[in-house]
Amino acid sequence: MALKIYKISEFNHKAKIGLFDELCKLLAERCEDGKEDCIVVGNYNVEGVEIDAMVVTQYGVMFFDFKNGGGNIVAREVGEWTQNDHSVAGGAYGKSPMVNARMMRNRLRSSSSKLLGCQLSDAKVVVVFSMASSIDDSALSESTKSWLTVCDINNIADILDKALLGARVISDEIFNAIPNHLCISQFDIQQGSANSYSGIYSPDVATDFFGQILSMPNDIDIRLQYRMLAQIFHQAVDGKLQDNNIKFSGFYAKVEYLLSEYKDKMMDRSLAMAVNAFRIRTRRLKPRSARYQTNDEESVTDEELTKSLTHDVAALAKFIGMIYGSPVPEELSSRFPYVSDAYYRPLYRMGAVMRVVVDSWDDDFIMATDSDSGLEQKIYYRKTDNRYALGDHGYLKDMLQKGDQLNIVVPRIENEIIYPVIVIYNPDYLIDVSSLAACFSEHEIATPYAYLIRKLSPSVNSEAIMLGNFAGQILDEEVYHIKRSYERGLRAFCANNAVNLAVCPLSEQFRENAEMQKQHIHRAIFETLAEAATIPYQADGRNTILEPSFYSETLGLQARMDFIQKDMTMMVEQKSGKAAYNPSDPATPRIRPEHYVQALLYMAIFRYNYGVAYSNFHSYMLYSKYPNSLLDIATAPGLLFDALKLRNQVAWMELLLSKGGFRMLESLTPEHIYPNESGYAWTHFVRPRLEDILYQVRGASQLERDYYYRFLTFIENEQILSKVGNRTKEESGFASTWNSTLEEKRNAGNIYADLSIKPVRKQEGEPIEEVEFLFPEEQDNDMSNFRQGDVVFFYSYDPRKADEPNPTRHYVFRGSLATNPGTKSVKVALRNPQTTTEVFEGEVWAIEHDFMESSYRALFQGMQLFLQAPKSRRDLLMLQRKPEIDASRRLKGDYTNNGNAEFNELVLRVKQANDLFLIIGPPGTGKTSFGMLNVLKEELLEEGSSVLLLSFTNRAVDEMCSKLVEEGIDFIRLGSELGCSEKYRSHLLNKRSEVCKDGEEIQQLISGCRVFCGTTTAFNSNIALLGIKQFDLAIVDEASQILEPQIIGLLSQKKNGTDECAIKKFVLIGDEKQLPAVVQQQESESKVVEPNLQAINLSDCRLSLFERLIKTYRKNGENNEYSYMLTRQGRMHQDIAKFPNYAFYQNKLIPVPLSHQEEFTPCVSNSKNGLDNLLTTRRVSFVTYPQPKTTEWEYEVSDKVNIDEAKMVAAAVYRIYKLNEKEFDKNKTVGVIVPYRNQISTIRNEIDKYGVEELHDIMIDTVERYQGSQCENIVYGFTIKKYYQLNFLTSNQYVDETSGEIIDRKLNVAMTRAMKHLIMIGDARLLRENIIFYKLMEFAKSRHSYFEIAAEDFVKGNFCLADNKGDTLYNIGGTFERLFNKFVLKPIKDDAYSELPQYVMGNCEETNKALIDYGRINFSSPKICQMDNADANGRKQMREFSAHDIVKLYCYHYMSEYYYETKALYSTYSKAGIPNNVLFIDMGCGPATAGLAFMDVFGDVVSNVEYYGIDTSEAMLDMAEKMMKDGYGDKACFHKVRSFSQLDANFWAGVSEVPSLVVFNFSNFFSMVSPAFSEKLANQISNIMKKYPLNKYEFFILQAEGEENSKSCRVFKNSFTTNHFINK
Repeated sequence: MALKIYKISEFNHKAKIGLFDELCKLLAERCEDGKEDCIVVGNYNVEGVEIDAMVVTQYGVMFFDFKNGGGNIVAREVGEWTQNDHSVAGGAYGKSPMVNARMMRNRLRSSSSKLLGCQLSDAKVVVVFSMASSIDDSALSESTKSWLTVCDINNIADILDKALLGARVISDEIFNAIPNHLCISQFDIQQGSANSYSGIYSPDVATDFFGQILSMPNDIDIRLQYRMLAQIFHQAVDGKLQDNNIKFSGFYAKVEYLLSEYKDKMMDRSLAMAVNAFRIRTRRLKPRSARYQTNDEESVTDEELTKSLTHDVAALAKFIGMIYGSPVPEELSSRFPYVSDAYYRPLYRMGAVMRVVVDSWDDDFIMATDSDSGLEQKIYYRKTDNRYALGDHGYLKDMLQKGDQLNIVVPRIENEIIYPVIVIYNPDYLIDVSSLAACFSEHEIATPYAYLIRKLSPSVNSEAIMLGNFAGQILDEEVYHIKRSYERGLRAFCANNAVNLAVCPLSEQFRENAEMQKQHIHRAIFETLAEAATIPYQADGRNTILEPSFYSETLGLQARMDFIQKDMTMMVEQKSGKAAYNPSDPATPRIRPEHYVQALLYMAIFRYNYGVAYSNFHSYMLYSKYPNSLLDIATAPGLLFDALKLRNQVAWMELLLSKGGFRMLESLTPEHIYPNESGYAWTHFVRPRLEDILYQVRGASQLERDYYYRFLTFIENEQILSKVGNRTKEESGFASTWNSTLEEKRNAGNIYADLSIKPVRKQEGEPIEEVEFLFPEEQDNDMSNFRQGDVVFFYSYDPRKADEPNPTRHYVFRGSLATNPGTKSVKVALRNPQTTTEVFEGEVWAIEHDFMESSYRALFQGMQLFLQAPKSRRDLLMLQRKPEIDASRRLKGDYTNNGNAEFNELVLRVKQANDLFLIIGPPGTGKTSFGMLNVLKEELLEEGSSVLLLSFTNRAVDEMCSKLVEEGIDFIRLGSELGCSEKYRSHLLNKRSEVCKDGEEIQQLISGCRVFCGTTTAFNSNIALLGIKQFDLAIVDEASQILEPQIIGLLSQKKNGTDECAIKKFVLIGDEKQLPAVVQQQESESKVVEPNLQAINLSDCRLSLFERLIKTYRKNGENNEYSYMLTRQGRMHQDIAKFPNYAFYQNKLIPVPLSHQEEFTPCVSNSKNGLDNLLTTRRVSFVTYPQPKTTEWEYEVSDKVNIDEAKMVAAAVYRIYKLNEKEFDKNKTVGVIVPYRNQISTIRNEIDKYGVEELHDIMIDTVERYQGSQCENIVYGFTIKKYYQLNFLTSNQYVDETSGEIIDRKLNVAMTRAMKHLIMIGDARLLRENIIFYKLMEFAKSRHSYFEIAAEDFVKGNFCLADNKGDTLYNIGGTFERLFNKFVLKPIKDDAYSELPQYVMGNCEETNKALIDYGRINFSSPKICQMDNADANGRKQMREFSAHDIVKLYCYHYMSEYYYETKALYSTYSKAGIPNNVLFIDMGCGPATAGLAFMDVFGDVVSNVEYYGIDTSEAMLDMAEKMMKDGYGDKACFHKVRSFSQLDANFWAGVSEVPSLVVFNFSNFFSMVSPAFSEKLANQISNIMKKYPLNKYEFFILQAEGEENSKSCRVFKNSFTTNHFINK
């Protein structure tokens, strides 16, 4: 074994990367003689403890904790460690490294058997600093020193030498099995091939960015130049951080992190300041053509931009060179200005809030970088010497980590030291005020643990809660002046709270309590409030806003208040329950601590967010249970500080939880959660409830706990990223609403701005429930990512002010889009209806996407429900028992369809399953229309059974409803009116409940209905329904789009009062090869490394339960008692289905067939219009176009808009319309799919130019929105214009474990929407960089359906389709022919499934070429597909093709062609330049095609060729060795090499002793490697050439047609100054 290195994911910090590399290098030196074996695992997580490196030898285990820095280190057994008198944080918990070291050691001691397969008594821990250090460990005891060592990077070697001594404690057998035991084999970094393979997107490299800067025109508008520079800046930063797991909030945080990481490469702070100055300038760009004239003095001027341009170019280039480790090319550096500091820096003013990024800290001061200036600031964060501070922020010391963001609220500067009033930690992570306040106990004590427990605790319902909700309705009615009886009010309440009332019917006392509350509310609003307020209260409601929301980035809070006055002078918060007891006057209550905290935080928002002085603001608490209900709220600075301290602790804890901190639940006690509590309620109610929750965790099995913790961590990360943003999607995260500029939000489609509000008409006595906004004439609403039902907020703003629109500067109204945006307006349904039209006064409005925290709360609570589920259900989900089958059951119905009995077989298998069943439904196979419906109908034949139908999207539920209505099946649907098609709204539970007068009648309604349906979100929000309604069967459609936590709570919920699951059996219907759930995390964050979880096929939390069960119960890809795959597709014409069938479904799909699937395709067309000919004679076509010349106007267009493609798409749509004019249907005839919202508007505008009204409303949408839809004709525009956009386009690609194929879910969905014709339009130059798109284009070429046509000619139809000229014949002969016949042709002829020439190893040519990815496969892994050649019984069999089989297929189909081309390339080189001795380095040698061609051409002049065939495929090397030795063994010595790095320094020194000709051959090599790999390889070769200049070097590069200028090849060439490239 020697040394094996595994890295679970890349380290987030450069210092840790360096330490890990040094550790591996030192271990490699000690293992190179083969006497010692060693396993190194980087970035591993053991039960929530993050381990930088774990080294396993047969002598034991060592854990390494890497620390960035050095100097004077003091290590202590108790208390903090220091580095140059500053605190040293440790691990994910931010505590002392000593705490982290103990946790590592304890985890191994308790779990070594599970982790390693053997019991170890102890482990060593080493804390290593990255710089030279003086270590003082005198405070450590001798017993601690026996297992803990502290050192710097220079002393690791000594530590390792000592570790490789002593007795061996791990046997050979156990040691060799450790990688499999840890489930880390796939993370072996020494395999290398996967990392360099270009099949899936690889980010840009420095060479690309330098090239973009150099190619930027200097004769265009200065602001446009800066926008282009800003785009390069963003791409470079995001590309560098692609694999980084740190949660950055905003672009500034990313830049500051990189500057900090690479500060050792900077001479001083000048580059950091220059980069920040450039960043600030780009952010303050304002378009000159703004609709409103701004008074923003901080906007950057053209003069400043012009003077700063060369300085900013230099700063950007140097920054890129620094972080990517590449020198700035001389061509670019020669443009840098001579004086680096003579440029304008952005204007900076200290305001009410300063945003900073933490660099270091001690007991009193925080050193941080100001985001507005890039300057370092010294901040005093204690109370002692700060008379302004609200309290002592010293508690932050144990929370801070480098890179954290802080808000310094009301900063004052004295003697260059900042003194804040308040410090807010991670302010972009907004925390709900009411959730914080609820954590406070009767003694005004609060801990973040209380917040955690509330987060996990399943929701409970009670009459008191219902009374509170009803009292809220009463308050609204009083403010509205709505007069209605109790009975009418209760009916309305029933409709809006149907599930809760059914679960908890109201007692007779409810009416009395409600009417009493109404009296108290009326008195408080119309009498007491008017008398108490010094600020006039307008009882007519004209100045009242009901339930406005606030987002305070200043304080890191979000809030919803019961009502305020519009002028922000008054606030009233209502509470219907108990207040604190007032013994002196029971009728006049006291404010409870949690309610007081809530009000204080509301007041703080007004004070610090909006600058409203406490003296000008009045705050009241309305306890509607009491006669004297209205209480004035006084300020309480101490309690407010405690509340903000809790807010900061919760924000810190949330980050801790995202790193595995949920395991703290095992050590928590009720006393930790609520310290110092006592009394009857604590003893008899609160404490037992807490104990029950904690026991559920501790009482679970180890596997269940690991599962529970892993998904809690996953949900936590999703929640955080949803708030602060992720790294893969621009302007993502709720914080982008204030961190992004208006232009950035518009480009991302995340805002409607410059809206005007249509005059609101209000009916007397009725609230305003809906408002309509009008778009400005120049705005393209199609560019925004908004749909009916989306949750949004809107607000009025002043566009003349700087940094507007910004929701943190205003109160906002929350609601949902009531309609899809039209061409002129959009309607919003208010979540909280308003009283008067006056609240909507405002000239200009904006609408943005809202964030729903409740959706995540339901997921957390669902995981808690999992722990409460019956053991049999937990065992089923954890794969600890097999699903049960009852083979005796028989069908009661007949589901034969057009003579096809497939559905009878399916329904029978479902019926015989007792627990679960899986239905795989590829596109067009009728998974909903037939699969779901037939299973449902059979279940309803069982007397008294009930069925629950679930799906992920409302559109899919609408589809279910349509089938139920067609079949006449009664059903109830859960959900909102906006999410439900109008045709099915009468089936909504709230509609059907309108006739019910109380909860008992709703219960009867629910009990009497056999079929319920809705989205998983709707049922998770109303999971209490499953407590009173048990379902015999749940059918979950779109199951591959549903994350495991989104379904696990529903499957775990028990029926009330029983230990039975509310869902007895479940059927999951889906297709893992279509689009999955949309998640924020990348694979590096979501992948699962716990061995026991991998053992239950949980490898990635982003995958669905459906996919995990498919891996378990369908390993061989065949139907069985647990799963069934539908294979008859009735949507696509058979020509359209071929590529998805080959590429994604192992050739298993067959047509039904329906008439349109077998329609004849003419070979010729009589039309003179080329587009008509294309549409007539090709079912599938791929159209590319020459690279257009970019005009200045086009530089201004977003990369997400492609004008030429838009014109081509519009032309195709118009010609489709003309060909189908008589039967044209806008919903069926044609649809357009594009990846970006921005392109939709452009295409629609181009279509409108044709003046055909019917075409305006055709469906033009993204792939994600198209899933589940279909059209007769589909036009798919790829849109992308730059390489980096491939990352987005290919974000859903993965390698299928069964078939070995790369699956592109997005392309699969796009292609399979078409029924009769599919046209794809894209830039082949970019797209062929990706393996799947390369295969697609090669497929199109093989069917003579690939065309390159200028956009202008395509639009006019001014082109002719090429005739089929047949295949090229290659006349080879000689040695090659002999070798080909012997090693390729004969074995293929001898194959049992070959019937040449039609079937080669069982397949036709088209299938085989797709199987081997048209030559781009890695030839290392087997692949499985269904063969074309049927057996004697007419059945087609599945076959596994080994790597050697695949090599033979490659040679058969491609080797002759490549040999002919390579030989032609070598023939251009003079034999006079070839010496007798040649060193031939064949990169990606394959079957030695280039070596054979070289020997054929030069064999008569060379007699000693040292041939080094380098390939990652052992099967290819085997074929190469056989051919070279058999053909030219007398003249060429064959050397088999797996990696270029194996040709080390000793090799080159040896072969260069006598100068010789060194030939580097690259035949179709660069299409197989990433740009980063090419750049690294070029640097290695360049260094060899510099070191051994006496050798003669020649580079032969052969690229396939269309790939001559591929990105990897271009990067490789640009890294050299040599002219020795011989190309074809």
